Amino acid sequence: MRFSVKFIYIKLSEHIREAGLFLEEAYNPYVETVRFFSDLQCPLPSDAAKNALYIYAPGRAAALPAAFSFPVLVSEKDSHLFSGCPKIVIPDDFPLYDAFNLIMSVFQQYNDWAVRVGNAVLKNQSLQDILDLTAPLVGNPMYIADLSFKMLAYINMDLDEISAIWRYQIRYGYLPYNVMMDLSETGELELLNNTLPAFYLNSKCFNNPFISKTIRYRGKTQGHFYIIEIYKKLTQCDIEIADYLGELLSTATHNKRNYLTISSFYHEHFMVDILENTLTDSTLIRHQLSPLGWKLEGNYRIFLLCMPGDEDALKRHIMAFLLDGFDAQAFLYKDYLVAIYKSDGCSIQHLCTHLGKLSEAFNRCGALSEVFRRFDRMFLYYQQSEFALKEGPKYHAEKRFFLYEDYFPVHLTQLCESGFPCYQPVELLNEYDNTHHTQYCLTLFTYLVNERNAVKTAQTLYLHRNTLKYRIEKIEELMPLDLDSPGIRFRTLSSLYTIIKPGV
Repeated sequence: MRFSVKFIYIKLSEHIREAGLFLEEAYNPYVETVRFFSDLQCPLPSDAAKNALYIYAPGRAAALPAAFSFPVLVSEKDSHLFSGCPKIVIPDDFPLYDAFNLIMSVFQQYNDWAVRVGNAVLKNQSLQDILDLTAPLVGNPMYIADLSFKMLAYINMDLDEISAIWRYQIRYGYLPYNVMMDLSETGELELLNNTLPAFYLNSKCFNNPFISKTIRYRGKTQGHFYIIEIYKKLTQCDIEIADYLGELLSTATHNKRNYLTISSFYHEHFMVDILENTLTDSTLIRHQLSPLGWKLEGNYRIFLLCMPGDEDALKRHIMAFLLDGFDAQAFLYKDYLVAIYKSDGCSIQHLCTHLGKLSEAFNRCGALSEVFRRFDRMFLYYQQSEFALKEGPKYHAEKRFFLYEDYFPVHLTQLCESGFPCYQPVELLNEYDNTHHTQYCLTLFTYLVNERNAVKTAQTLYLHRNTLKYRIEKIEELMPLDLDSPGIRFRTLSSLYTIIKPGV
């Protein structure tokens, strides 16, 4: 691990209060080791040793070559010899060997930490394990978050008793949505996502200053590491710890350790958690919906547009069209562009027309669920849209937009096939058809679908009414059931779906 001269100075000043630091402008070189240097030494340190902090132990000459420009620790009486060097100056009465030992103990402590966290990553230990290893060096609350500011691991240190925002995050895992909106409006969100080195921020949106380190891989931001100023003032030491740990976590994501999840918009993780049924806390869901002007109970529909292999840029472009003119939220999930529509005051005809035209225009298949009232049950209606997307093209290859309501019988049939045997009277009727080459199952199916309306049934099957009458009488003879019973009609129809497998 490398340390800046300022880092070493801060650690030394904890033991040598009179120590001074002299750097030119923003120049703060990094070093990896410490060495003694005397004016009797010749030649100058080699290029391989330029990564060292030199402790000057004067010899008899009391003069240095003019080319000496390496970081140096020097007693006050010899400070004038190093006017052009980054330097730490200590009192004349403080032994140089004691300063050397202090610096070496700092190197040892932080290098040991670097080895331990590096091994934790190699062993695929949790983010919480990594923070636990880091906590003794920091002495302040800290946490690792994904792009939605959802906490993945944290060191609390009783911050929940001080900060309402932190308390909310500890309880629910998410940053309150109103704080997220404040970050966006003040420009701090862009700053946090796009600043590469760790930096100190006295935020307008939080009560306490903090250090932020963006975790990136291949140019894409994947998460953040934060250290919050509560018990100790944040210093250059904390910034360098954050930088080192952030780069280590970038390596972890490069090695596909699945430490961090990737997203682009705050609400995506929140809604994906509901889709996957991993977020079921209705109180949390209600809180997160509130800034959107949505409630836990309402009239919602979920739309999926299948876009496997498409570039994110195209998906974001289409997302804008999906949302235009509607009270809706959209995000990416698996191979789908997902849109949630709040359908209060919006006719289903208008919504279907909009989604149908969009699906046709971009030549992508889309499906819309039934309306649902409880937002925390969204995952069930996601399954509806996904089913319609997969089954719709089998029945209507020319279509691009599918309504789940049209495919409910097919869905029910598939569900019943795995749990219920075919209704025996229907099974016997099917055997009769196969033996005598009749179409009684198709006739009965059409008859029931048309609510036992003989005229519509005859028209659908292109039969004369007398022919239909004969077939119904024959069916009643072969299958003497009380079709006036709703339960029997439903059971009969569901079994006929498994046999007829009709187009919808």
